[in-house]
Amino acid sequence: NPDIPFEQTPFYLVNQARAMERREKNTPRRVGVSAYGFGGTNFHVVLEEHVEGMLTREKRFALNVERSQVPSSNPQTHNLQPSTLKPPRGIFAIGAPSVNELKNKLDEMFARVREGFAPEIDLPNLKELQQRERVVIDFGNHDELSERIDKARKGMTFDNAQAWKALQAQGIFRGSGDAPGKIAFLFPGQGSQYLNMGRELAAYSPAVAQVFADADAVMQPILGKALTQYIFVESSDADVLKRAEKELQQTAITQPAMLTVDMALQRLLADFGFKPDMVMGHSLGEYAALIAAGIMPFADALEASAARGAEMTKVSVDDNGWMAAVMAPYSVVEQTLQEIDGYVVAANINGPNQSVIGGASKAVEQAIGIFQKRGYQAQRLPVSHAFHTKIVAPASKPLRQVLNRLHISEPTLPLVANVTGEFYPTTIEGIKDILELQIASPVQWVKGVQTLYDAGVRCFVEVGPKKALKGLVDDILADKHDVVSLFTNHPKTGEMQTFNHALCGLYAAGYAIQTTDDRRQTTDSRQQTADDRQQTKDEGRTTNNEQRITNNEKRITNDVKEENIMGTSNGHGGANGNDLANLLTQTLQQIANHPITQSPNSQAFDRNEPPRGSIVISGTGLGLPGAEKAVMAEDNALRILRGEQFMDLIPE
Repeated sequence: NPDIPFEQTPFYLVNQARAMERREKNTPRRVGVSAYGFGGTNFHVVLEEHVEGMLTREKRFALNVERSQVPSSNPQTHNLQPSTLKPPRGIFAIGAPSVNELKNKLDEMFARVREGFAPEIDLPNLKELQQRERVVIDFGNHDELSERIDKARKGMTFDNAQAWKALQAQGIFRGSGDAPGKIAFLFPGQGSQYLNMGRELAAYSPAVAQVFADADAVMQPILGKALTQYIFVESSDADVLKRAEKELQQTAITQPAMLTVDMALQRLLADFGFKPDMVMGHSLGEYAALIAAGIMPFADALEASAARGAEMTKVSVDDNGWMAAVMAPYSVVEQTLQEIDGYVVAANINGPNQSVIGGASKAVEQAIGIFQKRGYQAQRLPVSHAFHTKIVAPASKPLRQVLNRLHISEPTLPLVANVTGEFYPTTIEGIKDILELQIASPVQWVKGVQTLYDAGVRCFVEVGPKKALKGLVDDILADKHDVVSLFTNHPKTGEMQTFNHALCGLYAAGYAIQTTDDRRQTTDSRQQTADDRQQTKDEGRTTNNEQRITNNEKRITNDVKEENIMGTSNGHGGANGNDLANLLTQTLQQIANHPITQSPNSQAFDRNEPPRGSIVISGTGLGLPGAEKAVMAEDNALRILRGEQFMDLIPE
C-alpha cells in the first residue's frame, strides 16, 4: 500500500531474504509471522530477540483491572448500615406497561446513554420495577451499559425466552408480570469450593466480613488456625497455591469453609431484602439449609459440619470404596448397577441424566467399564471414601452424639431433606434422625427439586460457590417454562459481577415488589383457582393440595442418600467446563503426588535464567470476533478467562 508511510513507523515488510536491522541500541528486534489457512484457521506468532540483561532489569507492570481492598484473615466489620449498602455494580432497570412502550423507552435510554448519560451505582427505581414489562441490566461502566442496552434492544425484537436466556450470561434480564411463585434457596456442598471464595464480597460488605469473623471464632480452636487462613490465600507462587488448594480440599476444612461462604451469601441477599420461602441443600449444603430454616445456629452448624467431615475421614475399613460420576439416564444407571457383582449404589441422584455412583472399589470399577463400553461418560471421582453409601455408615453414630449436645429447634421455614426428597420432620428427634441417616444415604436431589416445584416454588437461587445446582435444576425442570434459576457466586465471571447478576435476575422476575406473604398468597390463590376448575369438571374427585401431596408420597420411595460430591450440568445432561476443570485438577494432583523422574543428564528449566537461544517467544496475540470491537483487542484473553461468552443475536 503506497499510502502507508513505513519510514515513519518501526515496521517494514519483508518480501525477500535480508538481514534483520536493529534500529535502536538496547531495543530487541521483533518480528511477526502470520500463516493463513484456507479453512479459516489463522496462526500468528510474535518473536522477540534476547538482549543480554533485559530479563534482570526492574520490571514495571500496568494491569487494567480494578483493585479492591482484600480482607485479612480476621475481617473486621465497618460502620455501614445495611440500608445504605449499594449494589456491587451498576443496575439499570427500566419498565413500562406494555411491550411496545418498553421498546420505546429502551430506544430513548440508549440515545441518552450514547450522549454520555450513565446512572449512578445505586438500588434500582422501585417505580420501574413495578411496571408489568421490565428489563434489568448489570453494568460496570458507561461503555458496558451502552453495549448491553443495545443488546437488550435487539432482544426486544425477538422477545422470546430463548433470546433472553442467551443474554442472561451478559447480565441482561427480562421480566413480565408478577413474580411467578415462591423462592427457594439452594445451598451447594463439597466440590464447589475454590481458593479466595468470598474474599471480594467480604471487602465489600461488612455483613459478609462478620460471617467470616464469626466462623474464625468458632473454627480456630478446632482447626488450630483461623478458617479464613485456609480460604484466603494471596500469592503468585504456584507451589504455594497448590498446597493451599490441597489443604482446602481436606474434608474437615472444606465443609466448614463451604458452609461459611453459603451463609455469607445468604446474609448478603437478606441485606438486599431477598429471603427464601423454602430451602434445600446438597449433601453438606443441607447444614446451610438447616441454619436458614432456623433449625440450628450458625456456630452449632459449623461445629456439626466439622464433626461430620472429621468422622467421615476417620472411617477406616479394608476398602474405603470408590465414587464415579455417570452421565446417563437414571433408568440406565439403575439397570446397569443391577448387573454388577458386588456392592454399588446410586449415591447422588442429581438429575435425569446425571448421577454419582459409589460402593466397593472393584464393583464401581466394573460399573465404570460397562458404562463406557455402552457409550456413556463415566469417570472416577478423587474422593477418600464412598460417601453416601453404607461404607461410611460408621460415622453416623459419632455424629449423632455431637448433634445431641448441640442446640436444635423446630424449623421456621419448610426444608427438603436429601434422604427422602420430601419435607423435613418438624420434631427435634425426627430432625436428628434424618441428619444421622444423611451421611450414609443417597442424595435424592431430583425428588427434592420436584417437591419444591410441587409446593409452588418457581424461583431457584443457588446460594453458594459456582453453579452446579442451577444446572441441575435446569435439567430436572427442563419441561417447565415458568421457572427462574439463578446463581450468586462464580470465580470465572467474578464475585461482584455474579452477585450483581443475581440481584438483576431477582429484580427482573418481580421479587423486589412482593413480600414473602404476598408470594404465598398469590401461589395459594392460583392453586385454589386450579382446584376449583378441576372440582367443577368432576365433583366426585378430591383434587385438593393434600391429596396431591399424598399421591406424591406414594410415588416417592424412601431411598437413602449420598455425599456432597456434586456433578455439574450444562443444561442438556452432558458434561460442561467444570467437569473438564475438575479432571485437569485431578490430573495435576496426581502428577504432584507422583512426580516424573528426570534422567541424570537433564536439567530443570528455570524461567529466570537467560535463554540459551537468540530468539524467544515472548507473547501471543488472540483475535476474537465481534461487530463492535477490535478483532485483536488487548483484553481478549482476559475476557475469555473471565468466562464471557461472545454470542450475539443476528440482526434482522
